[in-house]
Amino acid sequence: MALLIIVCAIVFADALTPAWFHSRSLLLLVPVAAALTSSVLITTLTVAGAMGAFAYLGWSRPGAAFTSGYVILLVGCLVAALFVAAVREQQRRRLVVSDQVARAVQRAVLRPLPSMVADLRVAEAYLPAAEGALIGGDWYDVQPSRYGVRVVIGDVSGKGLDAIDASAALLGTFRDAGYHEASLQEVARRLEVCMQRHNVWARTVEGREYDGFATALLLNFSDGHMDVIDFGHVPALVVNVRDGAPTEVEFDSALPLGLGELAVGPPAVKRLPFRVGDLLVLVTDGVTESRDVVGDFYPLIDRLRAMAVDGPGPDRLCDALIADVSRYRRRGPADDAAIMVIQREAAVMIEQDSDARRLYEAPPMDW
Repeated sequence: MALLIIVCAIVFADALTPAWFHSRSLLLLVPVAAALTSSVLITTLTVAGAMGAFAYLGWSRPGAAFTSGYVILLVGCLVAALFVAAVREQQRRRLVVSDQVARAVQRAVLRPLPSMVADLRVAEAYLPAAEGALIGGDWYDVQPSRYGVRVVIGDVSGKGLDAIDASAALLGTFRDAGYHEASLQEVARRLEVCMQRHNVWARTVEGREYDGFATALLLNFSDGHMDVIDFGHVPALVVNVRDGAPTEVEFDSALPLGLGELAVGPPAVKRLPFRVGDLLVLVTDGVTESRDVVGDFYPLIDRLRAMAVDGPGPDRLCDALIADVSRYRRRGPADDAAIMVIQREAAVMIEQDSDARRLYEAPPMDW
């Protein structure tokens, strides 16, 4: 409609101006604008309208007729507008497909987490560093099992496709080992082997100079407590249900995943109580290392203390925290930022005949 109004305005202006002024030359801009903003169909209709307007003006005002060279230039511009519109439409379709593929990859790598697993309420937020990116080197997941609810959050060294590739490999291993392995240390061993194999594959098969590692927190929630293995990750914070004060939880830190060959023994497991109503806040270093305009790091504990005064649930606290980090890092994101907030609620019974049971116990097999 706007393009049609512009065409009519140019025709009207041409009728009011002297013949030597050639106001109708402005009609060349209309198909160009249509080609840059509209579909091929709209551009075609606009080109047809512009050519009709030229024909009408040439018939109604013969004294203002153009030379044959100008007509050739006119036709060339109109054809070019159609070509630009066709190319732009093709690129748009490719971008739509690429976006769909990217979202499918994101769903496979960082699948949406359930809001409730056993007696745990879970909230998550992810803020990639690259503009327009959907995933990066931060990784996290929840895996129910018959041995408890396993949770992991980690950060792969490096950026780009190498970090995404390593994150996908680690998450696949966690989902399998977290479901089948009874020991949390065995899950940790499987993750360590995965990171080392990924590095070897990248160097020997793909020919990439890649020697990555990953920090991580590996947790198991069961019977009112949590077991934790720390692979050099950002410390977890527990918000006490009684006073709302966040407390940094210190663990016996092991070497990051991928550097296990340098360790003198298996990583230590620390057991802590996790009472009903308590909140556990897990973040990556993209949160704690965010800087403001003067270069100060994000004061996570202080900000969290102010947010936890009113006793918000995991969803509200997670949304408030990620929004606050986005506002704080005004120089632009330098690293991916991931947040998980977990709260323990009263025990939830799972019906024996419910499909949810399959999340925790393997279905019977006849073969």
